[in-house]
Amino acid sequence: MAKYAYVVAANEKYLVPLNIFLNSLEKVGNRRTVHLISWALPKDYLAKLTELGYEVIVHEVSQNPKMQELGEGECLMRYRYKLASELDCDAVCVFDADSLVVRNLGIWFEIAAKSDVIIGVALEQKRWYGEGAEEHHRVNGKHLIPKTWNDKDIACSPIFFNPGTFGHVFRFTWSIIADYDFDHRFKAPDMDAINLAILYQGVRDRVIDLAEATWSGLHETLLKPLSHVCEIHDQLFTINGEPIWVIHGQYLNPIWQGWQVDGQMGMIDRELDGSARCKQIAGQCMDFLIRYFRKMNEYKIKL
Repeated sequence: MAKYAYVVAANEKYLVPLNIFLNSLEKVGNRRTVHLISWALPKDYLAKLTELGYEVIVHEVSQNPKMQELGEGECLMRYRYKLASELDCDAVCVFDADSLVVRNLGIWFEIAAKSDVIIGVALEQKRWYGEGAEEHHRVNGKHLIPKTWNDKDIACSPIFFNPGTFGHVFRFTWSIIADYDFDHRFKAPDMDAINLAILYQGVRDRVIDLAEATWSGLHETLLKPLSHVCEIHDQLFTINGEPIWVIHGQYLNPIWQGWQVDGQMGMIDRELDGSARCKQIAGQCMDFLIRYFRKMNEYKIKL
């Protein structure tokens, strides 16, 4: 039987999003192992993970001297890709903790394992890398590649890949941080490190970039009038009938909620002449998603 696994990282500040993520995997019938990188997560919460119908292996890193040197935020953001790259699996999937899985993802593991592709979520913007681009992309004072426009720019979550084929790519994202002192290491976010590694290792043509609306819902795509979320027979789709697989965001965080609503209302004012109906749709969809996330937070493990 093929071996598949998830990798996610969290600290206590991300306890609610993590709980939603783990409960959502339970709801969709996941039976694959989850590797949880913990930075001092509460022991009473970790004890509850045995209630889930799948195995959770906890990797506590807060006492590791190297992790302490790098810092909590850097470690949680970046170490998950290195851990995933070293697992004895046919395919792995790396997630941000503030994600909710809507459908069983087994077929996507199978595609990653058998097709030798990196599967990620397309970024709204496409960026330049290499010489003359972002200064924080330098390693040891130098850019690693010639100036390159990346038409396959992908987000950092979720990402599926076969560690046997692409492990070196994702270990590289760790080495450009961990192998250098602060003044000489790569300083841009993990998303930039992943895309730079893909370009540096020459595997851009093996990237499949999935649609943002159905695989993250970021940039308010699930609130927009032509791509918003809807529920049909207890399943989530976009208004276009596309199945939603993953929703990424902190829908139970009032500050984050405000950013989404403000961004969407501003877009409607700019692009849609302030349409009252479009604003109504956006508000109703946000309310629906907040209720959905609350329900998932109570689905199995309760805080």
